[in-house]
Amino acid sequence: MSAGISIRPLSHRIMLGLGVIVLVSASVYFARSTIGTIASTLSLVIGVLLVGASQGLVPGLVAATAAFLFFNFFMADPILTLRLASGEDLAPLIAFNVTALIAGVLAGKLRDRAAAAERATAWSRLLIEAGNEVQALISPVEVDERLREMASRRFGLTVEFTLPDPTGQLSPTTSPEARAVWASRRAERSDPSISLMMEGVAGPMGVLTAVGDWRRFDDFLPSFATLAAVALERSILSERVGEVRALERSEQIKSALLSSVSHDFRTPLAAISASASSLIEFEHQIDADQKSLFLRTILAECTRLDNYASNLLELSKL
Repeated sequence: MSAGISIRPLSHRIMLGLGVIVLVSASVYFARSTIGTIASTLSLVIGVLLVGASQGLVPGLVAATAAFLFFNFFMADPILTLRLASGEDLAPLIAFNVTALIAGVLAGKLRDRAAAAERATAWSRLLIEAGNEVQALISPVEVDERLREMASRRFGLTVEFTLPDPTGQLSPTTSPEARAVWASRRAERSDPSISLMMEGVAGPMGVLTAVGDWRRFDDFLPSFATLAAVALERSILSERVGEVRALERSEQIKSALLSSVSHDFRTPLAAISASASSLIEFEHQIDADQKSLFLRTILAECTRLDNYASNLLELSKL
């Protein structure tokens, strides 16, 4: 898979954020007598900022809550309890809590938006690369194989493309999930597979089914399905255009052949017609040798026509 697209699971990011807060809290606890309460409080807020900026909104909120509990338990009098000594201690506690929450929310939102922008850029770059890979392919079989290989190599997913027949019906062996997507035009998500509609330029093209850890690419797979639909649609259209051009060339060859054959047939037929008409018209005026010549001419031209007919039959078989 391309670098920059992998996403650390939320649970890992939360644990990492808690680890940072624990480390900062331990440092603050042992250095409190040296750096003072204000610097200790600011250190906790900075820790929350770091967690939010590096891990996102939810880990930032968890870190803010953990920092608040540490501040209340270890730094706000009475120490080692969540109770407050007096009402005067409530204002600093609230101020710290609000500051930590705001810091965590702002830093977390900023990080999440930056991560979303980075993922979108990575997805776009990946789509461009994938489009370039299948752009030069003409055969639908080649496009199908290349897209399958690409999904396996880049995402670790096993992908299957289900296309309808010319009547718009799916094969009876198609999976129930793919049939449901084709009927409803809506994605079917389950474990361990997802089925998506493939929308081409001219409309629904088929169904894409991906098997594996597809949830990591849930935002990207619809775009990949569209790319696959357009690539397959283009290859099928190119194949049909090639077939039409081949038929046109075949018709041109047939026309030229018929023109040539008709010319070749006229020559022996003219000789046969001339010889036969001469025998009929001048039957009593020509001698035996002349009659024999006319008859041999008719026989030779009939043999010539028979050869032409045999050649045409062989050519039709080819």
